[in-house]
Amino acid sequence: MQNKQVKIDLHTHSKASDGLLTPTELLTMAIANNIKVLSLTDHDTLLGINEAIVYSKDKNITFIPGIEFSVKTTQGSYHLLGYNIDHTYKPLLEKLQHLATMRETRADRIVDDLQKHGFNISREEVCVECTEGAIGRPHIARVLVKNGYAENITEVFQKFLIPGTPGYVPKEKITLEDAIKLTYDAGGIPVIAHPHSLEFENLDKFENFLKENIEYGIKGIEAYSSMHTLEECAEYVKLAKRYNLLITGGSDYHGDKDETIGYY
Repeated sequence: MQNKQVKIDLHTHSKASDGLLTPTELLTMAIANNIKVLSLTDHDTLLGINEAIVYSKDKNITFIPGIEFSVKTTQGSYHLLGYNIDHTYKPLLEKLQHLATMRETRADRIVDDLQKHGFNISREEVCVECTEGAIGRPHIARVLVKNGYAENITEVFQKFLIPGTPGYVPKEKITLEDAIKLTYDAGGIPVIAHPHSLEFENLDKFENFLKENIEYGIKGIEAYSSMHTLEECAEYVKLAKRYNLLITGGSDYHGDKDETIGYY
């Protein structure tokens, strides 16, 4: 009998942050696509974890509670994945609540700035896009697409909401030290998400950065990512093995960016 390929996806998003599906819908789709292990890693929130744990209990899938922190850095976009998180850990929840409050304020400021630049967009429209979770730029981007300012989400983030363009407002982020400490204290494992987003000029510079992060407590690299070419995947795997780090992979599934769950 031929063995079926076992698929995992350790980087997905739900409506608890900026995904299009509820945790239940996400897991249902994952199971239908023969995914045996899935982690929900919403941005700076754990709001979807309990629903996912309850739903997955009697299903043919292993669920890993996770989170994706947006980390302060002077280099590209740094996202830190935390796996096997205790979603009831109070100090972590308090920090995430603070970040959520700052995110709400930021969303208002983004909408205000877009309106000043002549964009027909309202806070109410953004709230419709964010029905269950933490409000963020993708919700605003979806309204811009619906209102005809761009063809798709990718185009929005090329033309708007970035430095030097209408709608740009800096985001308050957690420090790397705090993110790693909270991950450990909550029983989790910290992993660098899609290192391509850090925008290093070459692999040597990323390796120097990686060595510094290992000293802080990083335990893995998301070598397999939809952001990476096959060549980049191979290089990140080599680095992970060189420094005895965990190797993870994920689709970064949101539902509106041409991702395929289980595909890296």
